Amino acid sequence: MALSRYGHRWTAEQFAATLRRYTPALAAAYLALLLELNGWFTAHWHGLDDAIAQLAQVKFMPFYYHYFTTEALALFSLVVVTASYIPVALLAWAHRRCAAFAAAMASVLAMGIEGGKLFIDGLHPDPTNILLACAASWTATRFLQLLDHQQSRSIKPMVVLRPWLLLCLAAIGVWLAAFPAFPVLVGVVLVACAAMVWQRPAWLFAIIPAALPVFDLAPWSGRFFFDEFDALVVVCLALAFSRVQALPLAKSRTDIPFSMAVALVVLSFAVSAVRGLLPFQLPDANSFNNYYSSYNALRIVKGVAFAWAAYGLFQRLGAHGVDARRQFGFGMVIGLGLTVAVIFWERVAFSGLWNFTGSYRVTGPFSAMHTGGAYIECFLAAATPFLVVLMLGTAHRALRLACFLLVLATTYALMVTFSRNGFVAFAVAVGVVLLSEMISAKRFVRRSIFFAGMTGAMLLVALPIFEGDFAQSRMATVNADLRVRQSHWQDAVRMRDSGWAASMFGMGLGRFPETSYWRSVSSPRSGTYRLEAEANGRHLRLGAGDSIYLEQLVSIEPGRKYLLKLDARPNRPDAKITVPICEKWMLTAYNCIWQSFNLGKEFGHWRSLEAEVFAKDIPISPWYSQRTTKLSLYYGVPQSTVDIDNVRLEAETGENLIRNGDFNQGLDHWFFSADGHLQWHIKSLFVGLLFDQGWFGLAAMGNLFLLALGRAAMDALRGDADASAGLAALCSLLVVGLFDTLIDSPRFLLLLLLLMIMAAARPVLRPTSERLY
Repeated sequence: MALSRYGHRWTAEQFAATLRRYTPALAAAYLALLLELNGWFTAHWHGLDDAIAQLAQVKFMPFYYHYFTTEALALFSLVVVTASYIPVALLAWAHRRCAAFAAAMASVLAMGIEGGKLFIDGLHPDPTNILLACAASWTATRFLQLLDHQQSRSIKPMVVLRPWLLLCLAAIGVWLAAFPAFPVLVGVVLVACAAMVWQRPAWLFAIIPAALPVFDLAPWSGRFFFDEFDALVVVCLALAFSRVQALPLAKSRTDIPFSMAVALVVLSFAVSAVRGLLPFQLPDANSFNNYYSSYNALRIVKGVAFAWAAYGLFQRLGAHGVDARRQFGFGMVIGLGLTVAVIFWERVAFSGLWNFTGSYRVTGPFSAMHTGGAYIECFLAAATPFLVVLMLGTAHRALRLACFLLVLATTYALMVTFSRNGFVAFAVAVGVVLLSEMISAKRFVRRSIFFAGMTGAMLLVALPIFEGDFAQSRMATVNADLRVRQSHWQDAVRMRDSGWAASMFGMGLGRFPETSYWRSVSSPRSGTYRLEAEANGRHLRLGAGDSIYLEQLVSIEPGRKYLLKLDARPNRPDAKITVPICEKWMLTAYNCIWQSFNLGKEFGHWRSLEAEVFAKDIPISPWYSQRTTKLSLYYGVPQSTVDIDNVRLEAETGENLIRNGDFNQGLDHWFFSADGHLQWHIKSLFVGLLFDQGWFGLAAMGNLFLLALGRAAMDALRGDADASAGLAALCSLLVVGLFDTLIDSPRFLLLLLLLMIMAAARPVLRPTSERLY
């Protein structure tokens, strides 16, 4: 391709013609080389029975084998596999095939290669290689097409490599090099999304909502203050701002009311973040691993910073003639589809699709659910209106059918959250978007019949779940649970300082968990964890309280024996440490192997403990329903602490399955979950705003909310489908916000602000002679 682009003798078309002429010979040579690289010609092959037994042991979780190996081997494997399938892209480009065709061919070829490994002694198939083959061939084909397209047009991209951009990318590179979980996967996602934004900056507004629910590796990495999603947003925003040139706007065309409303919200969050950081303390080992830290304010406020930057980019794109609302809606639909897929897997693996009597409640891909919350039903309800608008706006029957099926699947996914507030929010979201579309419809009768049929189909999906035993038991406790919430809200308001500053500007962003720990009279104190340092390194200290579990994902084989080892130092006699190993996704555990260590009368010095663990209760599951397994550390002796170090879970081969068991890398790979939820959340958006930001913050956010709702409603009445979706999504968030905080998660704070920007912002759209964005 370099010869065709920069050489003087070959053009791209001549190079492609040469490849087309010799395709049979090149394909045969490539296939032979690929088979040789994968050991087909030199390895020992075995029979079908061994292949079936090997298939049962294959892990289908993406990048599973990359996680349980060294970073160097994982990176080498990624490079080799990616390079192995680029020739498919080269031939596809030469024959003028689309990138999807190249991805499909590479996927079929990779499935054959990986399937053959079932019969090869000493090898095992890696399903991730199929995904890598697909991604590599698609990306390479698109890259070649873009180079060819730019050569034919001779257009120079409008890009300025500013020093701050290079520093930003370098900082993300350093962060990625030290990231503890799936760094290769994270790097691939960052590069792919960066390439998309580099080519089409407006697609940033699709990438953010698509990645928000699913690009979440906290249960594997243990990091939730600055995570992989934050790195993605930073990279994409930096590239988009360097790609889109700022154009001057006339003052008469500036949207002053909305800009002022946004400025007030940003000011309120900034003041609240400063108050949350006070009294200021220098960072230490525990500053960025728990919600009691004053730096929790920075964890939350980054959602506002991202939204503010996105608003600026939205205005820049508008000045270039690009309205990014359509990309945002498309991204919401992608995120919804991925979330529903995870929920279906979770139901199949942990409870069964048709089991509506059990008490299992899905949490989906949202790690923020580790302390409870309404994040899953919030996203499902807010994204559904964009799906409905896409279904109604497309002229392709296949896409419309796919959207209709996803609507039904989303209905199922929402219902199996068994969230009573979620039921209402979902009904409001669907009702508002359907009503808006009916009012603006040209064929009112035809569309009304279609809406009636769709609503009937959704009810057919929802009613069996709603009439199940568990849903009915949840509905029977509405009044009792409402009284608990009201008491909790009163307790939260009472916990505030009595001065005017707390009343006007709040207690500070992210300070509720700490304040509740010390001042609450209605919620029990939660257990605690922190890192302590001594001369020989760091160790973990667990404090007793309402149950929390410090967990790590481990790979347990059914029927195998393991040796559990750890060092412990209690601060009182008769202490007891419990180490359950359970099949668990986020909150609900199954088939636990309970191992307890009674520490006796001695205390104040380190002791080495070990016990044999037999995984007899872990069942063998099909590949599509394999459950994740977690080892947890739990301490429940009242009014005491215990120090833990050197945690190991050794297989029969001597391999240690625990990562960072000595805690010298902080809490990397460790993530906690809690049984109690009220200690961590105020459970009301409005009371939460009052607690964190005071009356000023509540008024500023309320003003922006009302402005967004009003503008979205007016635009929806004028037939703007994107405004209808935004209006319905905001209404659903208001309903969820009645009984959940939402904005104590930076991802959902970002989502809320982006929805208001999409609903209310009025970019100045200027026609351009050539649209590059």
